[in-house]
Amino acid sequence: MKKIITSILGLLSLTIAANALPGFTSYLADNSGEYVYYKDNTFTRESYVGMLYYDEATIQIRYYAPQDNVGMQPEKDIAILMTINPDASYWEMTGERILSTIMPNTEDTDLVNYLHDILYEFSSHRQHADDIRERDVKIFQDYEQFGGSVAMLYDCTIPLFNIKGIYSIEGQAQLECVTTGQLKDSFDKSFEDFKGFPKREDKKDNKSKANKAKSKAKSVKYKFENQTVSLDSDWSQPMENFWMLGDNSMVTLGKVPSFDKDSNRNECYIIRRLIESAQDSYTDFSSLLIKKNKNKIEISANIFQGNTEKYVISTKVLAKNKENNDFGYFSISTFENAWKENPSYYQKIIKSYSN
Repeated sequence: MKKIITSILGLLSLTIAANALPGFTSYLADNSGEYVYYKDNTFTRESYVGMLYYDEATIQIRYYAPQDNVGMQPEKDIAILMTINPDASYWEMTGERILSTIMPNTEDTDLVNYLHDILYEFSSHRQHADDIRERDVKIFQDYEQFGGSVAMLYDCTIPLFNIKGIYSIEGQAQLECVTTGQLKDSFDKSFEDFKGFPKREDKKDNKSKANKAKSKAKSVKYKFENQTVSLDSDWSQPMENFWMLGDNSMVTLGKVPSFDKDSNRNECYIIRRLIESAQDSYTDFSSLLIKKNKNKIEISANIFQGNTEKYVISTKVLAKNKENNDFGYFSISTFENAWKENPSYYQKIIKSYSN
């Protein structure tokens, strides 16, 4: 839970950067340390490709495949640090350093070439996608590496090339974004430590306070500035805008300031930051759901915590201020086992939030 608290509080001090990759200008510029991971379904084994943005002239790309006991294939991890010409109108690589051990005359050489091709083709396809100012923009393009004519799904909230997925004409996912994030500092190993998402374990925690929560428990309406949320007497309040239900769940109220005068850009940027993974806590995009209703935006996702090896169910609600582009902010994060014991209990808390 501590990592999630850090990501929530850290959001309030962010500013929009002015960095860009060669050949196109993103609606939302990339920040140093932002990364994106894709699951590449064109491989016969479970495979991931990640891209990490250092600055407009430096990018790291990584291929990772976990050990495959059925196919008798060892774990594979290949990473390359590349420099590019930021002033070029196309993808021009100026140097590279392979960060992992490469065995000559093996598939490693092919994988290195594949990573080179991915970056070149991503750049080329992104240049032909014009300006991406929304989420989930579908554009049909030719991409031989992924089977010829494909549906490219672009999204302004995805870092680097804004590519969210590549699908066959029949709708099958060839490559799909599984998570994005931003490194906290140079000691943050979240990018290089990512190894995909483990399968769910449906185990109940008998010590969970949520299991003991009864509808008869006294409900109290708590207020922070002009925002309110209803919680029962089982919750403790260590801070003015922060509540905890034992070690299983936490609720936060706050404000997210405006980062841009353009309301759409401002909204897209805040969503991008809220869905990004934090240090050692990965947002599982297969569970990500973003709902917009009038002046509210609800973002829910499962978050895998590497340090505890547990999943957290996270819901964030942005309530737009009628007077400016600022947002009221509500967040509830609950360990998955506790949530499953009493989902209606937590849903009731979410619905009680008002701004």
